[in-house]
Amino acid sequence: MDPDSYLPHFSRFQYTMAVISTLSLVGLLLFIVYENDDTKNGFRLKFNSFHFLLMAIYGFLAANHFLLGYEASCQELNSFTKTVIYGIEEVCSYGVVYSFLLYSWLRGYDVLRKVGPGWIVKPYRVILILLPIFFTATVCLDIFIYWRIDIDMRLDKDDWIILWDYGLIIINGAVSVLFDTTMLIAFVVYLRRIGSEGESGDTRLKIIARFGVVTSLFAICTFGLDVVINTLNLDTFTYGLLYYLTITCLDIVAGLFLAMKVCLLWDKKVNGVVRISGIAINVKSEGGLTTLSPRTIFKTTVSERRES
Repeated sequence: MDPDSYLPHFSRFQYTMAVISTLSLVGLLLFIVYENDDTKNGFRLKFNSFHFLLMAIYGFLAANHFLLGYEASCQELNSFTKTVIYGIEEVCSYGVVYSFLLYSWLRGYDVLRKVGPGWIVKPYRVILILLPIFFTATVCLDIFIYWRIDIDMRLDKDDWIILWDYGLIIINGAVSVLFDTTMLIAFVVYLRRIGSEGESGDTRLKIIARFGVVTSLFAICTFGLDVVINTLNLDTFTYGLLYYLTITCLDIVAGLFLAMKVCLLWDKKVNGVVRISGIAINVKSEGGLTTLSPRTIFKTTVSERRES
């Protein structure tokens, strides 16, 4: 298929998604302002880990969509410019993925602790610490390979750098799929448990689990597609279509995260008190759940300390 026949459509689509992601980011900021508007205690704008991760997701998505649209609309770019654009796209893509994994972990942590064995938490904490190293190595190799191919330097499929890149892509995809599959199983088990035992359950954990099932399924599809398009020999049209489909799946996940945030805030306004691990506490921070930042992944939670 002639690229001139479909690239304009791809470009318009990416620009449209860039606008949507930007508006979503603005809407998120306004939502945070609304969330912090307390008529009793006055207005105090506070950001937590959930806010920063959501802003990072929408920021990376907006930048990625804009660059994809620009790249599709401007074919006459020099080698250096194309390599720089591709590099930023790679950083944004992996930035979205890592922010997504962190957000899923922070949101689903209490559910995983409730239904999973005690030992399962530590390995995933280690994974979340090590993943940035693998992601960074993959981005660097991808950029180098793109640059070499763009300046017409031949690379064989058996070239060591190609094999290393394929290996890293497969490892990243497999670990990400394993992570989201574990979270998916935890969400499903939790929902089935409270359903079969006739328990009302923590309404906030139920909201997280229900959204978590859908977001985990989309994430598994996203990481699976990423491995396929980066390891199979596809024509330009098929590669571009699957790549854009992968990014669109991330857009859907980001939208579901924002919808979950709205539902959690509504539940907070209605109930005001949330029960975690059998202990009733006033809801002060977002979600009323464990607020773990990326730099405190290895620390114990409030509920863990209460139960010990």
